[in-house]
Amino acid sequence: DPGMTPTKVKVKICGLRSLEDVKACSKADALGFIVATPGSRREIDLELAERLMAAAAPGQLRVAVTTATDPELLSQIAAALRPDALQVHVELPVRAWEEIRAAIPGGVKLYGLLGISDSIDEATLVEQAQGLMLISAPLDALVLDTKLAGRSGGTGAIHDWKKSRVVCAAIRPSPVILAGGLTPENVREAIEQVQPEWIDVASGVEEAEGRKSPRKVEELLREVRRWS
Repeated sequence: DPGMTPTKVKVKICGLRSLEDVKACSKADALGFIVATPGSRREIDLELAERLMAAAAPGQLRVAVTTATDPELLSQIAAALRPDALQVHVELPVRAWEEIRAAIPGGVKLYGLLGISDSIDEATLVEQAQGLMLISAPLDALVLDTKLAGRSGGTGAIHDWKKSRVVCAAIRPSPVILAGGLTPENVREAIEQVQPEWIDVASGVEEAEGRKSPRKVEELLREVRRWS
């Protein structure tokens, strides 16, 4: 039933850079740590990522997020951090995902990206998503993020959620992680429209200097969990 809502929408908070951030996000379902991503203001080195992952609460998923695409480098990152999942935040063809999947340890889940721009139409998105998730299926989850000026991710902008909803329905039960400009104020509407399994938030729960705000995190979790 396309109107069906996932029973519990899970929350991933991305771009944590300190033990204070980890503490502020202790009630989230997953934490994202950005590594090997030149140009990201939330990038941290592997050593710090390892330390912060070790501080995660029991049961929290620890996700290493990167724009690196070289299978060997990704395998090194996965070996160094032993994350629960590796999120490669770049749009790649199926063959490249298959190579990455083969290179990283079997116990590490692989999350891939589909960028949603104003110009792309729903049919193309559905075709791409089904190619990634249903046909050869190298990915464990698909991140739908806003694509602006050729850049996917880190834009802090929302996209047309109707497009995400269509993609979500087309690849169910493959998990979708909805990202892009989500905040405590708009997250309920996003969940209602898209019905993803996960939402992914970075700037929407930050205060000055990119620190995670315990208050905003709490508001976000309250909104999501009250709804689902």
